[in-house]
Amino acid sequence: MPRQVTIAINPTWDGTAKIIAWSASNFLRPTDHIRLVTILVLDPELADHDWYVDSAVDEGSMSDMESQLKAKFTDGLEQIKKVLNDAGFDDVEDFVLVSGPSSPCQMLIQDIENNPPACLIMGSRDLSRWKRFIMGSFVDQVQSKIHCPILIVK
Repeated sequence: MPRQVTIAINPTWDGTAKIIAWSASNFLRPTDHIRLVTILVLDPELADHDWYVDSAVDEGSMSDMESQLKAKFTDGLEQIKKVLNDAGFDDVEDFVLVSGPSSPCQMLIQDIENNPPACLIMGSRDLSRWKRFIMGSFVDQVQSKIHCPILIVK
């Protein structure tokens, strides 16, 4: 039975390529079942995207923005999946989980509980203590609540 490894990533983040490269070179086995998981956080007021405007957003616009963002994340995951396939990892699935602004950590924790991996791999943005105190750390929140080994790539 293949080992299941979940890699929680943001396909639009610059550090994602480093996480994938390090994991492929140092941890993953060609026989692993790899689950690429990303969380799409929908929050129009706090969004930091090219298409965001400071004006009021109607429901149709929100739906269009959600579709565009989902497509961007899905395309990013497909590119990462291709990199892994090219490196000899054939059993790779990708998942986009959609969350509101208050529950992205809980969404990942729930996914881990429903699909328990042998290991969870995540990246760290290496925030300073001050930024971590103000903004919180996604990795800290997740690792304190899951019950599987976690590998944090910096």
